[in-house]
Amino acid sequence: MKQRIYLDTSVFGALTDPAPDYRIASTRTLFQRIRAGQMDGIVSNIFYEELERAPAEIRSVLEAHAKRLFLVHETLESLSHAQTYLRHGAFSDKHFNDARHIAVTVTNNIPIIASWNFRHMVNLARKRKVNSINLMEGYPAIEIVSPQEVEYGTEEEG
Repeated sequence: MKQRIYLDTSVFGALTDPAPDYRIASTRTLFQRIRAGQMDGIVSNIFYEELERAPAEIRSVLEAHAKRLFLVHETLESLSHAQTYLRHGAFSDKHFNDARHIAVTVTNNIPIIASWNFRHMVNLARKRKVNSINLMEGYPAIEIVSPQEVEYGTEEEG
C-alpha cells in the first residue's frame, strides 16, 4: 500500500516564495515522488481557502501542483477535533487553520502531514501535544514532518 501524506499550504509556498534552496529542493523532490506514484499526496478544502488569499499568478502555479493530488474535505468531525486541540492548548485561536489541517489529517486516517511551519506544527512540543490529544480522543498518533524529513526518511533499496 502506498504511503499517504497530507500537504499543508506551507509546502506549496516553498515553490513560489524566496525559500532557502534546501526547502525548494526538498519540496520539489516530494512532488516528484508523488507524481512518480511512490506516495499519494493529499490536500483539503482548507488549502483552497488559504490559496484564495494568494496573488493570482501564485495561485495558478500552486493550483497546478494541487491538481495532481487527492482532495479530502473538512467534516463536522474534523472541525470538532480542531476545536479540541484549541480547548487543550495545542493551538491558539490565531492558529486555528493549523489545527484544522492536522484534524483533517487525523480524521481521514492519513498517517503523515508535511509542513514547513516549524513554529506552529513541525516541532517536538506541538507533536507531543497533538498526539497526546489524539490518543486521549481515540485517534491514532500521526507524524508531523517537514518535506525534508520525507525526502531523507524513506528506505531505499540498493
